[in-house]
Amino acid sequence: MNWQTLRFLAWTSILIVNMHVSAQSFPAEQFGWYDVGGYKLYLQCDGPSRAPTVVLLGGLAPSGVFGVVSYDVARFTRVCVFDTAGVGMSDPSPRVTDGRQRAEELHRVLVTAKVTGPLVLVGYEYGAQLARLYADLHPSGVRAVILVNPLPEGLWEKLHVTLANILRSGEMDAWDARRELQRLTERLAAVRDDAAALTANWNVQAGERQLRQARPLKAMPLVVITPGQDVRSYYGERARLPSGSLRLTQILGEQQRTMARLSSAGRQVVSQRAWFSIPEQDPALVVSVIRQVVGALRANVDER
Repeated sequence: MNWQTLRFLAWTSILIVNMHVSAQSFPAEQFGWYDVGGYKLYLQCDGPSRAPTVVLLGGLAPSGVFGVVSYDVARFTRVCVFDTAGVGMSDPSPRVTDGRQRAEELHRVLVTAKVTGPLVLVGYEYGAQLARLYADLHPSGVRAVILVNPLPEGLWEKLHVTLANILRSGEMDAWDARRELQRLTERLAAVRDDAAALTANWNVQAGERQLRQARPLKAMPLVVITPGQDVRSYYGERARLPSGSLRLTQILGEQQRTMARLSSAGRQVVSQRAWFSIPEQDPALVVSVIRQVVGALRANVDER
């Protein structure tokens, strides 16, 4: 047997071994639409088949909001992105559903797609409601929850009360300040109206009531990621906003700090780069938090 033949056999052996390792550790990208009773929901998974599996839930935002995050997380663990009914690439629901029903639809999709736990649920904005309700319904399969700028119950009502107080305050004597605050009011109203239109088949208010009845997370790892930039990051530093308007960011941060207390192992992390859309404005922070949580879970398994 000459050296050329030996080299060929050696390279062939290496290739076969690498293909085997790749097949075991890095399964092919998985995506598809899964029937949940007459309509189909979209799920896409990628990354090495190592536990835990991270599930990214955008709520009323399409899964594309996690584009950079999912790409980076797939480098170190299995990650799936999910579009709930009527959002992104999923079919709309033919009937109004509440948060628990949406959580059960997610569970049905994960089971059908053979996505195995344990799971780390990452919920963004209204996706936080979905993550918390799923953890309440299927606690044995969930090891950690990460809430990214979660929208607390009754948020819009609280914001508009605050705005009304600002409008009545003495800070509003300056015409420029009144004009800028009016722009902020219109912005918040537009966001609220868009959310109302999008939630036509998702009874978010019913989901909020269900959250109040949910069991405590006890000692489950919980991280709440809060935006740290104030409203001036949206309008620019030259916008002369009254100091009272900065209470909007503070209200959100305070309520999210309370949400971090849902677990004895909960903590709050503040993004210094994002005003609202943290997965897009500060994806590195979201990835870093996920990496820390995944690493801690793996370390606990290794110690047993």
